[in-house]
Amino acid sequence: MVAAWCIGASLVWAADPQFIEPNAQAGQSLAVRIDGGALVHTGQMLPWGSATTPTPPGEQVFQAFSKLRDALKVADAELSDVVKLNVYVSHPSVTPLVEQELRSRFRAPSLPAVSFVQTRLPDPAAMVALDAVARTRRDDVASVVLLESTEKGQPAPAAILPGGGVIYISGQAEKGDGSLASATRETMAGLFKTLEFLGSKPDHVVQIKAFLTPMSDAAAALKELRGAFGAAA
Repeated sequence: MVAAWCIGASLVWAADPQFIEPNAQAGQSLAVRIDGGALVHTGQMLPWGSATTPTPPGEQVFQAFSKLRDALKVADAELSDVVKLNVYVSHPSVTPLVEQELRSRFRAPSLPAVSFVQTRLPDPAAMVALDAVARTRRDDVASVVLLESTEKGQPAPAAILPGGGVIYISGQAEKGDGSLASATRETMAGLFKTLEFLGSKPDHVVQIKAFLTPMSDAAAALKELRGAFGAAA
């Protein structure tokens, strides 16, 4: 298991982002540069209801983007504010459907940088998932803001990172007793020690990316993550 952390520091006001080689036909840019300012980091957005009702892949893509839009809205951001979009598909046939949605949802020059990964997803019925980094239109962000989930016991759908310095921690993993739950618990303990060494603390974390196997046990990992952070996940 590997965790990626984003941790905020002092406030710096942002200039408009610079979209490098925007491609309107692809609905994305090669890269996006943004100087300072607060950034929204979302959790992973899966389609609605995919666990119980078979949903065509095209509809799943539409739902995932709509869910991302709604999460950003709570953080005073819109899809046009997205600067980095991470797309996860369970089969390569879903990628063209995502690209079609990108062309539909985004307009030049505000085209995000996009990466695609083919992987199993926490919900075996889901064929697509998204997470994103976006500008927020809030002008008073001086510390990490966790946005409250509408689902009881679930992590925040997004968190806002204030402008300033950022710490990324990656590459830490523990085996535990061989179970995913134990490995997650011990990995989080190790990451918290690294965080303390760097002079920061858990409530400064805005996003975690976990790479794990087997994906069928993802709920166990999520339970341990919630337990590590307590109420402020």
